[in-house]
Amino acid sequence: MTHLRVREHPWRDWAPGRRTVSQMLTHAAETEPRRLVLTVGERRYTAQDLVGTAAGVAAALRALGAGRGSRVAMLSPNRAESLEVLFGAAWNGSVLVPLNPALRGDSLRHQLLRTRPSVVVFDRSTAAQLRAVSDVLDEIGDPPRVIVGSDALDAVDHDLAPEVEEWLASSVPYAPAPAGAGPVEVSPSDPAAVLFTSGTTGPPKGVVIPHGQLWWWAVISGEELELGSDDVLYTCLPLFHTNALTTPLQALASGARAVIGPKFSVSRFWGRVAQAGATVTYVLGAMSTMLWNRRPAQFEPAQRGRLRRILGPGIDPALKPRFEAFFGVAVVEGFGMTEIGVPLYTPVGLPMCGAVGVPHPDYEVALLDADGTVLEGVATGELAVRPMQPSMISTGYLDDPAATSASRTDLWFHTGDLVARDADGVYRWRDRIKDSIRRRGENISSHDVEQAVRRHPAVADAAAVAVPSELGEDEVLVVVQLADGHAFEPEELIATAAENLPAFALPRFLRVVDELPLTANGKVSKAMLRAAGVTAEVWSR
Repeated sequence: MTHLRVREHPWRDWAPGRRTVSQMLTHAAETEPRRLVLTVGERRYTAQDLVGTAAGVAAALRALGAGRGSRVAMLSPNRAESLEVLFGAAWNGSVLVPLNPALRGDSLRHQLLRTRPSVVVFDRSTAAQLRAVSDVLDEIGDPPRVIVGSDALDAVDHDLAPEVEEWLASSVPYAPAPAGAGPVEVSPSDPAAVLFTSGTTGPPKGVVIPHGQLWWWAVISGEELELGSDDVLYTCLPLFHTNALTTPLQALASGARAVIGPKFSVSRFWGRVAQAGATVTYVLGAMSTMLWNRRPAQFEPAQRGRLRRILGPGIDPALKPRFEAFFGVAVVEGFGMTEIGVPLYTPVGLPMCGAVGVPHPDYEVALLDADGTVLEGVATGELAVRPMQPSMISTGYLDDPAATSASRTDLWFHTGDLVARDADGVYRWRDRIKDSIRRRGENISSHDVEQAVRRHPAVADAAAVAVPSELGEDEVLVVVQLADGHAFEPEELIATAAENLPAFALPRFLRVVDELPLTANGKVSKAMLRAAGVTAEVWSR
């Protein structure tokens, strides 16, 4: 099967220099100023509103000292202001750093130290964990802290300790400036965002996303999903992930509307999709399994509303046909990464159960053997990708030239995933080569988990690996080597790890060994630990 393209996006006629976020906003405001583009809770934005808001946020950022190239960190659950800051930062030539609001302790310290933001935007739900790392804020120059006063989509009351309330008093209230600023001219290769992906042999790396990559993500997604002006794109995924962060950009590029919802809830998912009038939505891995396991006895078309298509990478191949038949929707699969976008996809209308699909024409795709040799024909090897357009993939890892170089050996981006290609040129994911862990749609750094577990005085060493979850994707297994004279107290170990890990990264399984297995070069053999899996002596929570 050769490359497929159902319909070329009209923006392909744009001059290359226009491929930026601010140009996307300007184009929409000039061509359809009153078109409803974005809904977040009760907040509704036309194309003209987005330009005005972006200009106001840009002016406010400038007043706080953030200019071209400055980084603006956002630490909050999904809310309208997260996207206002995205657009405002892009308008200002600044760089958005959306941080997982569950981060705390050393995980949060690392990402703040690596990005050194000029401004930090947060809300009451993240105030306590941000204050707890105020030593890092002092180290990076005590950047202005901007507190968002409105409720996030998943609003809960946050009773803060008196010392946190006192600390909040020195924060700046979030407010776009009434007099907006003009756009700062940037090129498609200039950075627009830094997003953290999971670390394997080291801490999580900051992926530098240029404006061109966000532009191409919107254009290519529109082609792969066949988006049009009658579409409503609903996402409940977190806005620190590219999938959700680019949803409003996909709407801008396709003449559609984006709706940002509260975090995923199995019991409320279909009702929220129908209420939004969604035609397209996005689920990851375990979400489809959860929806299937909690399906009602009967499912009427009215329960899904206008929904016709789900982008659902990672769905269990055995489940996919039953899921589509029962819920009456088509599931489009693909292979995507923060670093490269979505180079492989299953074309709409072509059944490819269990496949990640075929290459999009703007990507060159290869399978490599262990020596980096390109494999021809039917083969299984590491998936490697090259962009066919400028500024289409990330420019590298922030302040990490070694990791950037290693990921781009021989001018290929190496994904670290083992993929098979059949005689028809269809690709199927087989396994991961690297040691990242993905649980409930979250990328987890094995390094961070290991560091958190090693803080317990009873632990001499630890290794975190992925093991299969009954819901799809992974669970976290930590194999522990105890220090001499110490007993295994799993609840205490989990409590220690929780001080520096978000809840989704806490190990589900713990196993104690006399010694961790090593490879010939002295590194922990995670392949052996994964192969052993969840054995009878494993502790489970």
